[in-house]
Amino acid sequence: SRCDGIGEQKARKFHATILPLIRAFCEAHDEMRIRWAERVEQARVEDAAAAARAEAEAVIASAASLAGQSKDSAVEARLQYLRGKAATCGPDGRGSAEAEQLLAVAVKLDPSLDGAWNAIGECYW
Repeated sequence: SRCDGIGEQKARKFHATILPLIRAFCEAHDEMRIRWAERVEQARVEDAAAAARAEAEAVIASAASLAGQSKDSAVEARLQYLRGKAATCGPDGRGSAEAEQLLAVAVKLDPSLDGAWNAIGECYW
């Protein structure tokens, strides 16, 4: 009948226009959920890195106080190395200017300090 043809046309039009919009919305929604989950995970990682850095800095401060005002360049080099390694924790860590500066001081004070040289390489990697 003629009415059945109109109903089929409307159904085809619905399927041709509305369903792609629904699919696009669902894909956008899924993408939004993935990005939100990534942001939450990134925030957790940043929080953990900040906590690790704070803990490392507390340990370094204790080591520095135990070393006192030592004029031994090897001791100071190792303290600068530890400070540089702590500065690599966090989102800007590896390439941070602070880490590079601290590590450069460490290798200047003790050129045989392999860990500091490796850490400098990681800053540039």
